[in-house]
Amino acid sequence: MMPFAKVCVPVPAAAAGMVELYINKGSRMIVRRDGAGNDWATLRASPRKVLEWFATSGFAPSGKREALAQFEPCARRLAGLDHLKTEVRPALAVPKFWQIEGAAYGFDAGPHLPYWLAKNGASFVPLLVPAEQMAHFSERLVA
Repeated sequence: MMPFAKVCVPVPAAAAGMVELYINKGSRMIVRRDGAGNDWATLRASPRKVLEWFATSGFAPSGKREALAQFEPCARRLAGLDHLKTEVRPALAVPKFWQIEGAAYGFDAGPHLPYWLAKNGASFVPLLVPAEQMAHFSERLVA
C-alpha cells in the first residue's frame, strides 16, 4: 500500500499540462494542540471561488488568531512556484485549511500553492479540509 495518494491537477500553463500533488494517507487523523482530532477530506474547489475566498477572508498560519490577516500574495513565493511552468517536479503536498470562525481560516503550509493554481488556469484546486467542515467549504468554494 502506498503511503500517499496522488492528485493530478490539469493546469494548461504547467509543464506537461498538469501539476501533481499528494495527500499523505497515513495522516488522515491529525490531533490538534487542544487534544481534538480531525479527519481530513479532499475538496475540489473552483479556482474562481478560491480567488474570491482569498480576497474576502482572513487567514492565520497554524490557526493562530493573533496572526489573522488578509492574504497578501508574496511575489517571491509565487515566482518560486513558476518553475512548475517549465519543469515537472516531484509531487507537492495538498495544503490543509480549516475554519476558525466566520470568515477566519487557519492553514498549515501556506496559501500560495492554491492561489498559484487558481491564477494559472487549474481546472480545480485541491484542498484538505476537516470532514466536519466539508459542507461549509463546499458551499463557499465549489462551483
